[in-house]
Amino acid sequence: MIVIIGGAKGGVGKSLVSAITYDYLLSQGSNPVLIETDNSNPDVFKMYHNKDYNGYKVEPYAKDMDTDKGWAAILNIMSDTAAANRDVVLNTAARNSSKIAENGESINIISESIDVITLWVINDNRDSIILLKDYISIVKQRICVIKNGYFGEESDFGLFEESQLRKDKVIPSVYIPKYTDAMREAIYNQRKAIFELDQSLSFGDRILAGARLRKSREAIKTALDTAVKV
Repeated sequence: MIVIIGGAKGGVGKSLVSAITYDYLLSQGSNPVLIETDNSNPDVFKMYHNKDYNGYKVEPYAKDMDTDKGWAAILNIMSDTAAANRDVVLNTAARNSSKIAENGESINIISESIDVITLWVINDNRDSIILLKDYISIVKQRICVIKNGYFGEESDFGLFEESQLRKDKVIPSVYIPKYTDAMREAIYNQRKAIFELDQSLSFGDRILAGARLRKSREAIKTALDTAVKV
């Protein structure tokens, strides 16, 4: 399985969803590979670089999706990893939308033999829906929308739920709760992997984090299970 974390624009939480998804697949024992393409701000790569999970050395790559050479390298990693019956999580940078548009057919070709799922991360603004419409006009694969709780309660995402795009394509969605300030500090400033949060937070913060992490993992599982082909 290849999981592409998309959203096309910055600031919607793609890096966080990439980390949560990678952490979930690690917990499932799928020995996944992480590919970070945000070279200007490679948060997820730094979170997992040189880290060990239950004795297993995690395997993040940092690749440049903006060049043909970098894109070819990403496709090679995807193919080799899938052939080894392992999962891939691909975190896309905001600027990568043009390259995905240019090379979308290569993803479609891969999806003929490998399960490819896009988790499309949105905020509560209309442009998230417009960009999703552009994306699915090019890339034909399974997709699920991730509503990032940083931007509000689940009820605040009515623009997507009521959109014609969601109704026409019957696109499912899941909600990931807002993380606490202590969790965000550990993830973004201390570069802690999701599975390291228990070691770095105080008792009270661990209790609060535990509930949010459980809901996040359940949301990712649901997203991967219910994603529909568009």
